[in-house]
This record gives sequence, C-alpha cells and structure tokens, in this order.
Amino acid sequence: MNKEQIDEFFGISVNESFSNPGSFLSLRNNRTSYVAVRVDHLEDEEIMELDQFSKYFVQKGDQFTATLVPAKSKLLFALINDQRYALLQYKNFTYKKHVHIAKELAKFHHIGRGFPYSVTRTARIGQWKYLWEKRLDQMEIFWGRKVRAENLNAFDEKFLCSFPYYLGITENAIQFLVDTELDEQPQPVDSATVCHQRFTDNTWSHQQLVRFPTDWVFDHPSRDIAEWLRHQYFRAGKFDNRTIPQFIYHYGRSKQLSPFFIRILFARLLFPIHYFDCIEEYYRNNKQENAERNIKALDNILQTTKQYEHFLKEVYDYLSHVNQQGSLKKLEWLYK
Repeated sequence: MNKEQIDEFFGISVNESFSNPGSFLSLRNNRTSYVAVRVDHLEDEEIMELDQFSKYFVQKGDQFTATLVPAKSKLLFALINDQRYALLQYKNFTYKKHVHIAKELAKFHHIGRGFPYSVTRTARIGQWKYLWEKRLDQMEIFWGRKVRAENLNAFDEKFLCSFPYYLGITENAIQFLVDTELDEQPQPVDSATVCHQRFTDNTWSHQQLVRFPTDWVFDHPSRDIAEWLRHQYFRAGKFDNRTIPQFIYHYGRSKQLSPFFIRILFARLLFPIHYFDCIEEYYRNNKQENAERNIKALDNILQTTKQYEHFLKEVYDYLSHVNQQGSLKKLEWLYK
C-alpha cells in the first residue's frame, strides 16, 4: 500500500511518510497522522465493534485513541491487491508530561468498563478455558501428525521434543483457571473492559501514547497485566524487583485488586502463550526470514525453561503477598 492508494481508496492526500515500527505505512498530513494496517485477520463485525470502541473513547475525551477512516466504499477497510487494509488517524502532538504506564492503563481500563453497548465478536471474557483447550487440542493433533511424519527439519524436532512439557504446563494453567472460577467471586474490578491482544511497553508510544483499536479485544483487565509481565521477563530474563512491583502498585492504586483478579492473572501468565505463538507462527507463515526468526525464538524459549519457571515462582510469591484478602493455591511443582 502506498500514498497513491491511500488517496485512491480513502480520499486522503498526504504529503509526508515517516517510520512507525510495526505498521505497514505511516503518513502525516498537516496536523494529522495516518497509519495503514492489515486487517485480514478481522471479520467485518469485529472491525465494526472496534470502530465503536474507538468512537466511545474519543467521546470520553481520550485524545490518544486513533479512529478508523471509512474508505470511499463506506466500508471501514479497503481491499487492495486481495488484502484488507484499515486506515487509522490520530492527532499530531507530543505528550511531554511524564506518565506511568500502569496508571495510564488503569485509566484506560476504567473508561473501557463503561462501554454501553453489547459486545459479541471481540469478547474474550469468560472464554479463556475454551480458547486454551481449543489451542491445546489443535496443537496436540498437529504434534501427533508430526510424530508419524518423515523428513523432519530442526524446528520440527524441537517441537516434537518440547510439546509434552508444554502440554503439562497448559493443563496446569487450565486447572488453575478452573479452580479460581470455582473458589473466588468476581468483584467490580473484574468487570470486562477494553484490552489489547498483547500489551507490552511497546504498545503505547511514550511520546504519544497512541492507541490503535485494531489491537483491541473485550476481556478481563488482568489480560493486559499478565502480558506486560510476560514481556518484562523476555526483556530482562528475570523478575525485576523494582519494575514489576512498581507497575502492580501503580495499577492497583485506584482500585484494589481482588483475589479473583490476582489468581486469574497468574493463570494467564502460567499458560505458555509465548510457546503457542511461536509454534503457530512458524507453521502458519513459513517464509525463510520468518522461519529463522521463529527458530531463534523457540531456541530461546527452550533454553530458558527453568529460568521462566523461576520467574513464575517469584511472581507467585509476590502476588501471594499482594493478595492479602485470600490465598493463591500453591503449585507444588514450582518449588521442587
């Protein structure tokens, strides 16, 4: 997609392009910036809900939310070379005031809880058990086929050897989730809100804090915290004794986290999403450059298995300390 196609399909004339990692095309026109993103993975109804989310946040005064620009066809995307693109726009400015990302996330979740319309297509709340079991079943079937296959490459061999371990970890995460839903009563802080597919330090620019609705889902707020914690581990390789407690503290200042919140947070962190993402991406998009990146990522995951278990143990100990209203169910295998 290029500037000429932006004009042709969306009727937007832009005069400058600039770098914006993770986006397919970024442009600037006077006081507005535009980002073109692929939305092949989203259905029409999902894009419509995401558009409603963004309009709601703007209505609530959130100046950092990007909004979708309708194409000339009146749809919220354009079909260009058999690929679906959405065009997002946001104001040009630099937010110089220092903000703590956890405080900003807490405010974001607070606004999202008030979304006044029913959510169906982007809702993930209460579906984790089903979604995790579905991913596990699909990968187990695929693993069984690989066991019987010939002419395996290096990635195949690593997958075959590692999957039984991650199958066990996943079953632990699902059981931890089920026990939480049986033992604890959700509180108002556990209400569904607008979340991100994968929230990390890189999700919002520290200069602009721009939020892109094409990255959103409607889910339990612990989703964002768990994925932020996971990202911190892969960035630092350990439990950061300063950054992580500070993040949890600032997020929970406005609303005390419930036992249900803390337990479901740990359940998500226990579920090895990073492993599933790596395996699925490799077999879904096996281009040479992607394959090499995924092989390195899998090697890193497998070489630091014990390190990640130690990280989980430290998170567990910290959350047990924070969770003074209840008690986390102790995972004995973490302490062996």
